[in-house]
Amino acid sequence: MITNDAEYNKALSRVEELMDTETTTGEMELKRLCASVEKYEDEHYPIARPSPLDAIKFRGEQEVRHET
Repeated sequence: MITNDAEYNKALSRVEELMDTETTTGEMELKRLCASVEKYEDEHYPIARPSPLDAIKFRGEQEVRHET
């Protein structure tokens, strides 16, 4: 369980290390860390849902960028 930003950053570093390996040896550790990181982020760094209008504007901007 991650309880502060220092532990969060340490967990992110370990996730990166595990993602860079080509073996599945640390797969269970990776799953556990990802779940803990996700829970911590949900509690401390929530991402607000956009309003319907903002979502439509964003999608329109993506279309314009894709066409050019």
